[in-house]
Amino acid sequence: MTTPNPTPHDSFAQEVFSDPEQAAVVLRAVLPPVLTSALDFSKAKLLPSLFKDEELKERRADFLFEIPLAGKPALVLTLLEHQSRQDRTMAARLLVYAGRALDGHLRKHPRAKRLPALIPVVLYHGKREWTAPRELFELYALDPPLREALRGHLPNLRFFLDDLSQVGDDDLRQRPGPVLARLALIVLRHAERLRKAKDPAATLRSLAASLSDLLQQARDRAGLVVVFRYMLEVVELEPEEGQAILARALPARVKEDVVTAADQLRAQGEVRAMRRVLLRLLHAKFKPVPPEVENRVATAGATELETWTDRVINASSLDEVFADPA
Repeated sequence: MTTPNPTPHDSFAQEVFSDPEQAAVVLRAVLPPVLTSALDFSKAKLLPSLFKDEELKERRADFLFEIPLAGKPALVLTLLEHQSRQDRTMAARLLVYAGRALDGHLRKHPRAKRLPALIPVVLYHGKREWTAPRELFELYALDPPLREALRGHLPNLRFFLDDLSQVGDDDLRQRPGPVLARLALIVLRHAERLRKAKDPAATLRSLAASLSDLLQQARDRAGLVVVFRYMLEVVELEPEEGQAILARALPARVKEDVVTAADQLRAQGEVRAMRRVLLRLLHAKFKPVPPEVENRVATAGATELETWTDRVINASSLDEVFADPA
């Protein structure tokens, strides 16, 4: 049995939409034409994550891009929201993220007299239409007269929203931009249905067949592996069964990519199992285990995990477990 990934949506989004060219497919769809015509997407670059260390466990997939806007730097903050229960405080969370982004800019440019525009965007692929507030102003616990009296003085933020529950597959197919991003958006749109399907085999087969036209256009083989791996990860089937279904339903030219995706998924499941075993051993022998140690284990590969697990038996301290080889 493959060990499941607790955050497959975030991992998938990170792999696809951290590429500015792929993210532009979302941004062009939700930003007004006056903005998209002024943004120079060809010069977009991904900035470092806003979150470090122990915060990585709790955050959603977030991407901070710097994109020239009418010749001046602008920051575009994109967040993936996939919970079935919508986050009513999303605007407040984005304000915190925006503050970190602007603080980072000021630290980098301490003599700056003006700030870059910061454009917040949420990519939502829940099953139901987004109905939560999109503006921070709506969240304040004030009667309307008092809230209006304070308008202009209370911190505020309103985000752009790409609500995939309200966009059809055909519309996603027609979005301008790379095939990989369009494939990823369609698969994200169906992820919840795939995960909760009463007949997962039939649901996976149907989704795969619906992607055939785009797959015939696809040239990014590494990107296809990412898409197929996500499909196999979300559906409630063993990788071998899912692989067989995809191999039969998809064009022959991508079958090798399906095999690679299934192999990667099995390997990732083994690494997650190794991490879980090591953490249990560490907690049993050296509790409490500091968050920085847990984070180190969470990002380690198979070779490191094997080494550390072997050391736990005879180690008298955490330092001995994680000591670098002489």
